[in-house]
Amino acid sequence: MPKIISVINFKGGVGKTTVSVNVAACMAHKYGKKVLLVDLDPQSNASIWMLGEARWQDLATKHKKRNIAGIMLGWVNPKNTVETPFRDPGTGRGLIPQLDVIPAVYWMFYLEDHILRSRHAEVIKGTYKKHDEYRYLQKTLLPFLAEAEYDAVILDCPPNMYNVSKNAIFISHHYVVPCIPDTLSTIGLKQLLDQVEEFAGKTKAFGGSAPSLLGVLINRFEGPGVAETPLEDMEGTLRTYRNKPSLTVRKGSKVLSESPIRRYNAHQYACESSLPVCLFSERHPSDARAKNAASDIAGVTEQIMKKAGLQNDHD
Repeated sequence: MPKIISVINFKGGVGKTTVSVNVAACMAHKYGKKVLLVDLDPQSNASIWMLGEARWQDLATKHKKRNIAGIMLGWVNPKNTVETPFRDPGTGRGLIPQLDVIPAVYWMFYLEDHILRSRHAEVIKGTYKKHDEYRYLQKTLLPFLAEAEYDAVILDCPPNMYNVSKNAIFISHHYVVPCIPDTLSTIGLKQLLDQVEEFAGKTKAFGGSAPSLLGVLINRFEGPGVAETPLEDMEGTLRTYRNKPSLTVRKGSKVLSESPIRRYNAHQYACESSLPVCLFSERHPSDARAKNAASDIAGVTEQIMKKAGLQNDHD
């Protein structure tokens, strides 16, 4: 099985999509790993970034089942949903051959209601098995991954801790938490860790994973003077977990403050070009900010790969 890594935070606007898209692309482009990005967020931002708005819209309207929701509901075989992102319009080939994506669609907003209604119906019929509502990805995506040849799977989760996010945690080996170094993110980190820890404890005996926290990724970093107190508070939160028996926060779970993602407009420009930052910087070699943005992503990607055991001896 590939290493399955969830990118989660129930706060919006902290950079989950930026991290998911660019770490997946960097892992494939710079390090040669075979990577699958799965977009679980109904906002579909990662899908639009990777496929371009027009191509994603075509999939969302003409092929409504060829997405992660179609997989979860058992409508379509996962191998028929895999798309080639960042495709060269001239050749149709992917600009990063090692990278694939399974897109999301807007109507996934209704997936939560479907999961709850299905659970209610199963309870009434007497067919409900404990934690069935968290097994959709386990039943549909994992058999595909067991036969595929991916090194890593990145799950871009929605900004909440509802059933879809819990489906991701249920099958993940690891998770990372993107955060902005401010007061609200510091408070939210403890709440998130509490929920992941409680969920892992509740489901582990029923086949769920207890994913290890690879680290807290600092996004939109503007300098140590601005972020010093929030970073110390975040590390203090992780230290509290490391000092007690914890299923998900391990000895190496730390705030990755040595590899922050600084605030650059290059991320926005790369998205508008339907390119990851690593390719955008190569196409704009004189743009120092694009180069720095790509360097930041490479630093974060290296940390994630190292902690997840994805590095080769020659990396």
